[in-house]
Amino acid sequence: MSILSKLIQELTINEFYRRIKTKPVIVGVGTLGCRVLSNFSPKELFVDMIAVSSDYYRLHYLTPVAYRVEIPESEEELVNSILPLLSRPVSPPPFCFLVADLEEREGKLLPPANILVNGENLSFDSVIIATGTEASAPPIPGLSETGYWTNREALNTRALPHSIAIIGAGVVGVEFAHIFSAFGVPVTIFEIMPDILPGMDREISSTLKRALQKDGVKIYTSCHISRVEKDELFRWHFRVENGEEESLSFEQLLVATGREASFPEGMKRLGIEQEKNRILVNNYLATSNPRFFAAGDIIGGALLAHIAYYEGELAVRNALGANEAVDYTGIPSAIFSTLEIGTAGLSEERAREIAGDGIRVGRFPYSALGRAMAEGKREGFVKLIVDKNDNILGIHAIGEGAGEMLAAFSVAVRNRMKLTSIQETIFAHPTYSEALGEAALAVDGKARHI
Repeated sequence: MSILSKLIQELTINEFYRRIKTKPVIVGVGTLGCRVLSNFSPKELFVDMIAVSSDYYRLHYLTPVAYRVEIPESEEELVNSILPLLSRPVSPPPFCFLVADLEEREGKLLPPANILVNGENLSFDSVIIATGTEASAPPIPGLSETGYWTNREALNTRALPHSIAIIGAGVVGVEFAHIFSAFGVPVTIFEIMPDILPGMDREISSTLKRALQKDGVKIYTSCHISRVEKDELFRWHFRVENGEEESLSFEQLLVATGREASFPEGMKRLGIEQEKNRILVNNYLATSNPRFFAAGDIIGGALLAHIAYYEGELAVRNALGANEAVDYTGIPSAIFSTLEIGTAGLSEERAREIAGDGIRVGRFPYSALGRAMAEGKREGFVKLIVDKNDNILGIHAIGEGAGEMLAAFSVAVRNRMKLTSIQETIFAHPTYSEALGEAALAVDGKARHI
């Protein structure tokens, strides 16, 4: 007999609520919530947390071991809603968590650590806020009336546009530029900053810019957009640096300029502090109200799914009594565009700001790499940055297989490994990872194949 079946037989509905209300609750079951729920043991999942979300379809897709159960009003409803799950041909897990349909004002946070769910005020020892972000748009005159695309509409489209303009040359912008360009759609990117991928290692971003342009993508940087008009086409009025205003027309417009926080209602009343676009947390992911934790995109920083996974799991452990501080050292980042990018640690520019001119850099080009030559993927390189004491500060790659090398990059940076640790490692031949070993040797001018 499963844990869940036993509980159904033994517990009244009041006892059921009494047991769950002293455990953490996750508000928001997107990518982060589903990952957290799937990474804890069945016993932990059932006894230690419930999840509150309106996005059942995403939940079911990302976490096949989770089943939707409405918050019941009676013991009979609880039994009737769960028993069909237990009779499925594929055995369900011996646990479940509750997912409430959130109508307007549902999921509201209430003092001291309560949540309004299906009209009922439920109380918990601690709450984890993981409500994420939504795509945002810049305040460009005329933009809000045009019916532009965000990443969601772009992924859901059933037909390719004849041409597309993309506002923003961050990760989302350059990835969609590659996607549409690969399908033969003329693509133009507009970026307000001087370079694409702002904040990325400049040598990496400039290499990707050349690769995109080689594929026919037009890129305008230091570009200020004055207004957008829409009739049959999107008409774009812009100015590059101090030049004269120009205008271009496109069939479709994709806005990829960033994200805005999805704050749950009731935060101010609970004393949960926030900044412009994030909830403020300490090193243990606790908010200014110690019974509330927050994790994922809602706390800002690098908006990456794997960082959200890490934060969510740590927040749950801390809510259950642990005292673990976050450590973002060596967080990996992958970009999948015309050329693949993988980075971990400090960019060369940031390393110089922190460590001064004492840093050393080693580079190894794919043009001298056996695997890359054999596969005709000779565009790209790996670079490795160390400080004056030969501590590895950052590793960056662009080209085929860059993302697949990220685990090694992250381990080296996160564990503050020495340069010799890489130099003395034997790399299999012929592989793309050989470029990491060669880049490490290149720091001392000893690369074998250049």
